[in-house]
Amino acid sequence: MNVLLIGGGASTHALAWKLLDDSRVYRVYCAPGNGATSLMAHNVPYRPDRPKDLALWAWEQGIEMTLVVDDVALADGVIEAFRTMGLDILAPEGKLVDACASRSLARALFARRAVPTLPGHTASDLVTLEHLIADKPWPLRLRPDNAYTSNWTAVAHDATAARQAAQSILSDLAGTPGVTPSILVEEAVPGIELGASAFVMGADVGPVALSFTQHHLDDGALGPYTDGLGAYSPPRVGLPDDLAARIRVEGIEPLAKTLDYRGILHLDVLLTPEGKWLTLGLRATLGDPEAQVVLPRLDGSLLDALRGVPGPWRAEATCGVVLSAEGYPSINETYAPITGLDTLDPGVLVFQGGTSLPRRGPDFSLGFSPLVATGGRVLTVVGRGDSYAEARAHAYANAERIRFQGRHYRTDIAARELIIT
Repeated sequence: MNVLLIGGGASTHALAWKLLDDSRVYRVYCAPGNGATSLMAHNVPYRPDRPKDLALWAWEQGIEMTLVVDDVALADGVIEAFRTMGLDILAPEGKLVDACASRSLARALFARRAVPTLPGHTASDLVTLEHLIADKPWPLRLRPDNAYTSNWTAVAHDATAARQAAQSILSDLAGTPGVTPSILVEEAVPGIELGASAFVMGADVGPVALSFTQHHLDDGALGPYTDGLGAYSPPRVGLPDDLAARIRVEGIEPLAKTLDYRGILHLDVLLTPEGKWLTLGLRATLGDPEAQVVLPRLDGSLLDALRGVPGPWRAEATCGVVLSAEGYPSINETYAPITGLDTLDPGVLVFQGGTSLPRRGPDFSLGFSPLVATGGRVLTVVGRGDSYAEARAHAYANAERIRFQGRHYRTDIAARELIIT
């Protein structure tokens, strides 16, 4: 079988790695892919403004299954282009597309299906914001309503802080093509934010895998809020033993019955100190870095899982440490040789995001380095073990061996789990 993945980050690399572990998968293509997928799979050009070109290429190549990995591609018209050509593409449509793109529309969908959620209201300007916050209890959390733009969030304890946060969000969104600047305002309920992922086939839902992403740039949840500087799976400290089962029955199953979708459903959930769980958002794919720590725990074939016959999740612990480039999370392109990838221990996984093959030419040489860091979240080093102490030890011992200019990583990924291992 020939499979196409539309995406370019480390989650695309993780999916390609898992697919190629199946002897039935002959070839994996990635559009546009990255440095790692150019070596293990086949990268193909992708222009977001030309989705029909990719669909025609897929038809000519006999692609039998296409999976949209990067959420932003859902807005490119690629789904319609592929379905017009009669191609099998695992991607949401209708209400699910809207709910994936808008946090407020997702909350409305959850409410209609009686899925536990946190009510939110939107504001597209400061005047509307003033009316929203006039009778709300503090603190409040503000996020961009468009889920494809950023996971950036701010907690405001008074009106002045709320106005400042709103102005920052609206200013950041103002220059984003195709995005109407809008803010989701919600009560800042305390708790633990988790990811819950399952493979679905219509109303049938497979077992749920939980993950925990650490978003801040620096140790101790300090520094800028990012899309994730590390993750681990499954989180255990402070979680009820039946949480995954409850999210499956009370959340993912009602949504699956409504959406009639085949593929991956991922919920962002909040577990409150009282033990209640609330759904904050959803995606129709595995995100980055969640994919890098969840997929290694899948026992069995990813191809079967995508066809509606998922295997169970292994009980092992996975710890993923993200190595970011200098200047992240600012948009800052780099071109730094990566060394140390040939010194890693057996069983340790490295999934690549911001990498490429080096430029060739008489005036540029990387010595023995086969890859360069191009910016952003460059690599995710994943350690595995029966305990988090073991998984963390593997991840950090190998992360330290990988070097590139400006390399940065947190040293406390999954540290909160050590109190029970």
